[in-house]
Amino acid sequence: MKKLLFLFAFATLLMSMKASVATITTAQTGYSDVPSTFQGGVIPQAGDIVTIRPGDTLKVRNHFYCKTISYGEGSVKGVLLITNLSYLHTGQ
Repeated sequence: MKKLLFLFAFATLLMSMKASVATITTAQTGYSDVPSTFQGGVIPQAGDIVTIRPGDTLKVRNHFYCKTISYGEGSVKGVLLITNLSYLHTGQ
């Protein structure tokens, strides 16, 4: 019974860790370290999925961590602009 309870607790912990990954979408053109650039004012963290809306430009001027970046669909895409001495880390 203790083993079963432990396995259930461990599985619950693993699921809660996976659930913490967020999909974060740009709200407007702006810098990756400015909250107002993203919907809800949330700066993406390592492991998050980032979507750049069509017509928006995400400017990276410092370190930027995320799992994946998508640039919109169709003929109008979002833009990712990486400036001098910036680092983009993806694939957590």
